[in-house]
Amino acid sequence: MNQKQVGSFTQPMSLHKKFLVLIVTFSALLEIIDSTIVNVATPDIMGNLGTTLDQISWATNAYSISNLLTVIIAPWLANKLGRRNYIVGSMLIFTLCSYFCGQATNVWELVFFRFLQGAGGGAFLVTGQTIVIESFPKEKLQMANALFTMGLILGPALGPVLGGYLVESFSWPYIFYINIPLGIIATIGLYSLVEDSPYRNKNAKIDKVQYTFLALFVMSFITVLENGEREDWFAEPYIVVLTIIACITLLCYIFSSLKSKHPVINFHLFKDKNFAIFNIVNILSSIGMYSSTFSAPIFTQQILGYSPLQNALLILPATTLGLLLTPWVGKIPKKMSYLIAANLLSSVAIITFASLFFHSTPDISGHRITTMYIIRSLGFTLLFSPLSTLMFMNIKPENLSDASSTYSTIRKLSQTMGVAFTSTFIAQRLPVKEQQIGTMVQASSVGYQHRLHELIDKLQGMGHSLTEATSKAQQLLHSSYVEQFTFAGYRDAYAITLFSFLTCIIIVTLYTAYLLKEKGEKK
Repeated sequence: MNQKQVGSFTQPMSLHKKFLVLIVTFSALLEIIDSTIVNVATPDIMGNLGTTLDQISWATNAYSISNLLTVIIAPWLANKLGRRNYIVGSMLIFTLCSYFCGQATNVWELVFFRFLQGAGGGAFLVTGQTIVIESFPKEKLQMANALFTMGLILGPALGPVLGGYLVESFSWPYIFYINIPLGIIATIGLYSLVEDSPYRNKNAKIDKVQYTFLALFVMSFITVLENGEREDWFAEPYIVVLTIIACITLLCYIFSSLKSKHPVINFHLFKDKNFAIFNIVNILSSIGMYSSTFSAPIFTQQILGYSPLQNALLILPATTLGLLLTPWVGKIPKKMSYLIAANLLSSVAIITFASLFFHSTPDISGHRITTMYIIRSLGFTLLFSPLSTLMFMNIKPENLSDASSTYSTIRKLSQTMGVAFTSTFIAQRLPVKEQQIGTMVQASSVGYQHRLHELIDKLQGMGHSLTEATSKAQQLLHSSYVEQFTFAGYRDAYAITLFSFLTCIIIVTLYTAYLLKEKGEKK
């Protein structure tokens, strides 16, 4: 390793580097927010563009697919184009396509520009994390990681809230237009602060056959996850076909990559125990995190009746706490025992949050929701920085870019799985059909008849005839039961978060026991 390379890990942190981590974190935050912001504007976009839910879903699918396909080859693109050229060019594409998304006059224009926007955004997480890891001395890396991962925590929570506010206060194109001034600021910052990597390999190669297999897998798998619940999963022939394609292409990719000198995803990285074990934790925690961040705004706005602005105020104290705790998390000693303890504590906090939501009732107060968000924020703040530090602890500098790409790819696939699992779980729990309501609430039950007669008497006292009062009472009871079961369906979805983080605790505890045993044997 030459002197320049050593310097990137040993020189003290300068003001330049402090601004560098802020600008790459800001860029990553823009991309994460944009991956979720569209969901809340879907009804308005459908009405304005005159499209169906099936068609508008491709705007989300296109972004997810192109984003992940770019994340996979981001290290190669950074090597070929130069890191600064690549990340600045990507921000320009992201910003320009945001404008054209807002200008779309039909759904397929929106899908096309969302696809290009996702490709531009694919650079920010992988390249940003690599920049942070390469640029900071080891004693400062924990703090830099904490600041960068704050974007991973804020993004999923801010996206739906910001999107809801912009749609409510302005119109749906503004969820894209807001990226224009922010993207210009980010472009100037990235151009001024980012430098090419000392580990750049201009002769980097990529196996085109492998990438084709991986691209087919990603496109098939994400389409199945995004559309499966709406299409009743395997009842729809094209979902079955895409599932088969995903399985075959994944197997083809794995077998071809094991023999390749230039694998798209370097499976040899998983020989490192830390990287392998904590990527499993990465999968589970990403599923659990996105399950809760997907269902929480729907739960508070659609079920409890809060406006986007009210929901933002509920989240604000938790967000503020996360920002205040981030520097403290960055000061956690970079020792295995401390980092594992922080990881376990984060899982306990998130399990507590999910348990409180799981046992909540329809009359839950705003103060209680805010308290639960604060507990969740504590858990998320303690999760990602120690997790990424543990994962990259033994990775060689020249492999950091590949490791970051692998980590981001796994995390993004897991996020999509978390949303798909949650939406499917909720759909199966909600009594959306009259027959289901009839099964759950039998007209012959004593409790139902008692409430029905009470309502009939009350309505008759208000001047309604017996026939009108009976019909109206049945409708009111029906709506009441739908409300209760809908509430229960969203509430019970937090079981996914509970299961994910309980499994994380078990895995981390077992791995800690293994490390202690291994250490004892060496003595």
